[in-house]
Amino acid sequence: MKRKKEYKKELKALQNQIGELQRKWHEMNLPVMIIFEGRDSRSRGIQIAQLVRSLDPRGFRVHMIQKERKEELLYPFLWRYWKTLPEKGSIAIYDGSWYQRRKGMKKQEYIESIRIFEKQLTDDGTIVIKFYLKTKEEKDVLQDINITKIPWHIIDANDWRYAALKIHKIILGQLKTGEKQYKKRLKELQKRLEVLRAESYMKKLPIVIAFEGFDAAGKGGAIKRLTERLDPRGYIVNPTAAPNSLEKSHHYLWRFWCAAPKAGHIAIFDRTWYGRVLVERIEGFCTQDEWMRAYEEINEMEEEWRKAGVLVIKFWIQIDKEEQKRRFEERENNPNKRWKITPEDWRNREKWEEYESAVKEMLCKTSTESIPWILIDGNDKKYARLKILETVIDGIEKNLIEIKRK
Repeated sequence: MKRKKEYKKELKALQNQIGELQRKWHEMNLPVMIIFEGRDSRSRGIQIAQLVRSLDPRGFRVHMIQKERKEELLYPFLWRYWKTLPEKGSIAIYDGSWYQRRKGMKKQEYIESIRIFEKQLTDDGTIVIKFYLKTKEEKDVLQDINITKIPWHIIDANDWRYAALKIHKIILGQLKTGEKQYKKRLKELQKRLEVLRAESYMKKLPIVIAFEGFDAAGKGGAIKRLTERLDPRGYIVNPTAAPNSLEKSHHYLWRFWCAAPKAGHIAIFDRTWYGRVLVERIEGFCTQDEWMRAYEEINEMEEEWRKAGVLVIKFWIQIDKEEQKRRFEERENNPNKRWKITPEDWRNREKWEEYESAVKEMLCKTSTESIPWILIDGNDKKYARLKILETVIDGIEKNLIEIKRK
């Protein structure tokens, strides 16, 4: 009886931690795949049932992989598994998997297909965790299943309580490891940027980094990670709101010219001069003639900066409509984030198609060979933040090399 109570207490603690990590993983838009294999279907069912008790049912789906149906045999071997892949931020649990070789398929062909499949998944950021529930009758299973770089966790299925605890601990460790890998890479990039900022200051390289995107695209989070380790004396973040009375009394580009960085410094813009061809266009804050003329005016301003030696990097962070809705709702439900959401944000969603059309035209008319738009997938916050840092680092490094050549 004591053992049972201790087991329940330990399992409950692990389930709570996994549930918390599931929410964090959902926020970071990372997909997770958990595979259960083994000859005893009852053991698989018991462990899957234990696992899902810790999870929000809205964030996972269980797939029972049975013998291929006639219709499925008409498609390539991996077709039915591609159909079950989890969306970013969700978890797919498999009772059975692609390790069931198709009848008549050559072994080497089957192994190569699985290797490619799992490599593509992990290269794209998917966390893949594989369990094999081993029974007493099985002496050695590794020869048949250990064919890719993703390791199998061999679990003794005879003691289901022991198995449940071990499975939960492994999942918890794997999810934490994924988070650690992201933090490690983030830290590496931030350190590199810190060094480059000092070098660009010595070489007097001025830098403009511009951020645009739909509401809740992640501009603020990206800017925070970008500046986290930088000397605050060497950069300025310019949050661009509606122009005040003084700014309205000047040309609309006046306030951005005034915020241009001096040699060796960085100017970061959270929203930009592109408001003229986006919000001002859609909301009628300027005339059609004014926003149509703005494409050329913006290109001319950026080109003037470039000719003056300024490195201009501009990001469009793209999220889809459903992801924006999810983030809006999350902000409303979180007291610490509620200040980020306003009725105007919800109202702007009603004009999503208009904004989308304006964005496409903007990207087409203002992405030049010398100053192109960098498009970032913002649905995955982690990917976006790392990609932005990598792009900025790459841009600075290339410009410093050019300066040295002169």
